[in-house]
Amino acid sequence: MIFPLSAIGFAAVIVQILLLRELVTVFNGNELTYGISLMIWLAATGLGSFLAGKTSKYFKDPLKVLIYIELAISMLVPAEIYFARTSKVLFNIPAGSLPDLNSIFMITVISMAPACILFGILFTLGSKALADIGNMYIVESAGSVLGGIVFSFILIYFFDPFQIAGISGALLSMSAIYIYKNFIKPNTRSKTTRLVIFSLVLAVNIIFIYPFGAKLDAYSSQTQFKGLNLVKSVDSIYGRISVIEDKGAYSYFEGGALVFSTASVPENEETAHLAFLESRDPQKILLIGGGPAIIPEIIKHRIRKLDYVEFDPKLARLSGSVFPVIVTDGRYFIKHTSERYDLILINLGDPVNAVSGRFYTLEFMEQCRKKLAPGGVLAMKLSGSADFMRKETRTLNASIFKTLNLVFPEVIVIPGSYNYYFAADKRDILTDDANILVKRWKEKKIRTQYFNELSIPHIVSSDRLDYVKKAVRYDDKIMVNSDLHPISYLYSMQIWLSYFPGLANIPIQAILAVKLRALILWLFALAVIFKAASNRIKAIKDALTPAVVTLIGFTAMLLQLLTIYSFEALYGYIYYMIGILIAVFMGGLAAGSYISNNKLKQIRMDHVIALLFLSIAAFALYLHSAPELDLIPLFSFLFAALVGAFFPAAVRAYRSRNIENKAGVLYGCDLMGGAISAVLTSLLFMPVYGMIGTISVPICLCLISLVLLFQSSS
Repeated sequence: MIFPLSAIGFAAVIVQILLLRELVTVFNGNELTYGISLMIWLAATGLGSFLAGKTSKYFKDPLKVLIYIELAISMLVPAEIYFARTSKVLFNIPAGSLPDLNSIFMITVISMAPACILFGILFTLGSKALADIGNMYIVESAGSVLGGIVFSFILIYFFDPFQIAGISGALLSMSAIYIYKNFIKPNTRSKTTRLVIFSLVLAVNIIFIYPFGAKLDAYSSQTQFKGLNLVKSVDSIYGRISVIEDKGAYSYFEGGALVFSTASVPENEETAHLAFLESRDPQKILLIGGGPAIIPEIIKHRIRKLDYVEFDPKLARLSGSVFPVIVTDGRYFIKHTSERYDLILINLGDPVNAVSGRFYTLEFMEQCRKKLAPGGVLAMKLSGSADFMRKETRTLNASIFKTLNLVFPEVIVIPGSYNYYFAADKRDILTDDANILVKRWKEKKIRTQYFNELSIPHIVSSDRLDYVKKAVRYDDKIMVNSDLHPISYLYSMQIWLSYFPGLANIPIQAILAVKLRALILWLFALAVIFKAASNRIKAIKDALTPAVVTLIGFTAMLLQLLTIYSFEALYGYIYYMIGILIAVFMGGLAAGSYISNNKLKQIRMDHVIALLFLSIAAFALYLHSAPELDLIPLFSFLFAALVGAFFPAAVRAYRSRNIENKAGVLYGCDLMGGAISAVLTSLLFMPVYGMIGTISVPICLCLISLVLLFQSSS
């Protein structure tokens, strides 16, 4: 029974990744949409587990119900992928535009909740089948580890989403057939008939693998961009890449966001040539991101060397660039290259999430300065305007401007199609004087379509410069953007939220206003009140274990996200390493739960929580020390192993009439805690409190858990 049940964890993690990737493309993903998607996934799974725990007593044969649900999921997932991909059309949202918060929530619920609820039910029924919740937790975690590894290193490279859905569905179908054939008795004619029907479901899933999956993928992709000429749509390891053609020009989208367009000649000319005018006569150039469309403008100058770094190899190939591409993470390259450059050009979009925000932090700017030759210039851009900028846009620009000024002795901003920021490693390098810039331009004798000696005086006119200088003026209230406190993507999120005023924004703005000290004090006060009430009211006393499970579920999700964010910030976004980090965490869950459930059955919840508290404190010291030695995977495994060890201990401590109720309540509470953590970590903790502030939250939750368990475990 163990091997077919492990298919549940295997399929669940694959379906989760598939749907999250689709929703990221639909929502042009930022941290808020990631958090909402994760929250709904975990909450719906927890709800399914809880409902199964309360209603399974009405099932005559729970094993048959498990089989039917496995088959139902196998048929449901392709429909959910199709809905997620075409949801903008169904909701009358134009392609390329952002959905509002209400639409995001509705689309996410419809896309994810049905399958998630069913997966939650499967956990409870699987616990009943194994007659051991701890072993089901181990089996599911082990299946999740394998599923994550297979998806990250095999499936994503060779199959499209509908084919992958067919593979996971076929696995669930085979699991159902195996269980039905070997564990359902007696062997009657109706049993044979049902096996035939189940085999037909398996055949449908195989057809999704080949040939129907590829055709449905192409059709749904075209529907997603209804009214536009989609010429190519493929999945890379980093997201879905779509190429739109319009009057001979091609626009490249990845994860729903525009990366570059061959039609953006004015912007490309402005970005490249302003940078060259500021850095005078650079010979060695480093270009990070933004696609190859800007390269023809760069090579019009007399340069000796251009290193072009792009993190997605498939995007580089699809663009048709004949220029050599260095395929790696830009931060990783900056940290490890021995080259010194006259000009470093960061040609990326705004810091809308934690990944893109890494290129606008204090630490990254310090690394860039070390890689500049004497007199070298760093150039980057942000969305803005010389005519009017909203308060949220001014705040983001002021934060990046302030951060640059802490690193470089000379920084200027020039308003054009974007706000262009130039930073030099010594003074008297940069200028915003129109006469000097025009003189330098005439000396270069370069042919362009739009950027010329007539456009330069307009770009750097005194009224435009005066406005943008006032707009980016900063004070102590404007926060510096750093690796350990990535405030830029909070400011970017506020820009995004400002586009959708209304009731949906009110709770989010209220959350963003919560102070860390006030949050911790309120949590401790509530814990003391809850503990005091448990001494008098039996119902509250019985709820102590589920409450602590919820807190540890919250802590587990926060720690998983925190280790991923800190790894990206310190060592770069390397796809296979992030996949390994997630696999390490899931493997730690399986290992810890196995040891607690089978080897150390005497271990109590408070013992595990105390060890978790010490390990988190050690991780906080590690982050404070500006580490050179990479111990993050080790910490990730340690956290997960302790969380995994906690769950069987909670199962032993929780008093319930039957195993289904135990599984439903505790697993449901675990996932509900994770759901709340997913949205609060991405929306509040990381952007507002930073990594150091955020790590104080799980430390406090461990202490609160120990308060709640005081005298209960002894």
